Formats: sequence, C-alpha cells, structure tokens
Amino acid sequence: MEGLGGDCRVGSATPPGRRAASAVYHVNARVSESIDDIGQAGCKKVVLLLGYCCQAIWCRLRYGVKHFYYVPAPGLRAAVYRDWIVMALCRPFFPVVIYHGHAIGLGEWLETQVRPWERWLSRRLLARPELSIVLGEFNRRDARQVESKQVAIAPNGIPDPCPTFDAEVKPRRVQRAAVRSRLLAAEPERAHPTAAAAPDVVCEDAARQRQVQLWDQRRMALCGGCFFQ
Repeated sequence: MEGLGGDCRVGSATPPGRRAASAVYHVNARVSESIDDIGQAGCKKVVLLLGYCCQAIWCRLRYGVKHFYYVPAPGLRAAVYRDWIVMALCRPFFPVVIYHGHAIGLGEWLETQVRPWERWLSRRLLARPELSIVLGEFNRRDARQVESKQVAIAPNGIPDPCPTFDAEVKPRRVQRAAVRSRLLAAEPERAHPTAAAAPDVVCEDAARQRQVQLWDQRRMALCGGCFFQ
C-alpha cells in the first residue's frame, strides 16, 4: 500500500511536492484473531464485518471512491458467507469491483462442494467483477468461476533476499556438492593436472585408505553434531 501512496485516511506517504498515482482508502477488515480462528463463524465477526462495511460505504460517500478492491475468500463455507454479506452491502455503492485472490479453492468449491442455493446466491452477489488479479495460471479457475470480465496475473512480489545468488552463492554450493560426492564415494583428492603421476601404486592405495579414514572421522563428527544439537 505504501507503493500506492499510503492510506489517505491516516496521511499520505507520498513525499511533499509529488502527486500520488492513486488515492487509497484502506479499511482493515480483520475479523479473525488467530490462525485457528480463520474460516470459523461467530456473532462477533458479523458485528465487526458490519462495521467495516459501514466504513467502506462512508469512504464512497465522503471521498467519492469508485473502485472497490477486495480479497475474496478461499473455498471455505463460512468465509464465503462473509463475502456474501460484504458484497450485498457494499457492491451497490461501488461501480467497479476488483478481486485480488491470495488463496485458491473458491472455483473448486463452487464446482464440486456447493449446494444449489449457495451456487445461485454466489453468482448473484460475487459474479462479474471488473477485474480479478490472481497469483498464477493455476488460480485462473477461481476467476473463471466468478465470471471475471478481465483476469490479470500478478505474482506476490518481495525484494530478492539474495541478489548475488547466481554469482556468489550458487558456485560455492556446487563446489560443496562435488566435494560431498567425492567423500561419499571415498575417492582421493585428484592431483593437479600439471603434476606428475605417481608411479608407486602403494602410495596411491595408502592415500585412498587415508581418505577413507578421514571420511569416517568426518562422518562420526557429523553424526555426533546431529545427536547433540
């Protein structure tokens, strides 16, 4: 939201002298207090939801907001019922409705698990948004089930936590993987290509035996570390 200029209800995040590309009026419609509470019905949630709907309608009447941006429910019956309430109250006030699906399952639920009257009511209240934003091709099914006029794909974007992975991290990992493979195969370290080959087979066998001993020691240390970690 900060990238869009911030919440205009609490103050714009746009630097002074610069005009924001859009005006955002955010209603924090959180009704669940914990992860276990998500998807569960309750009278308190209904009361909170009615208050959030009133805030959205107030933004429409007070500030002239026309676009209603909403995150629809996944395929959970109680969550879909919540969407019915929101759309029944708010949708008549907003000429443009935009869905941004963060979860999947609504399309499958409407196809396979819904009761006939639930499917009819969902079509009446949820169908035909102006735009549905989905996270990937697999999520298009949800957008099709609500008969979206337009569908756009926008994967969740976060800053790259390791921008130098290909140049720095990946080569080290490949090198460590090669060393581990040689240790598991109990192969001795290869000599430099320019070095002369040792003619004495006994020395080569001794080196191989020493490599096996080193590997056994490392394996014991590794297992010990796992046990005592």
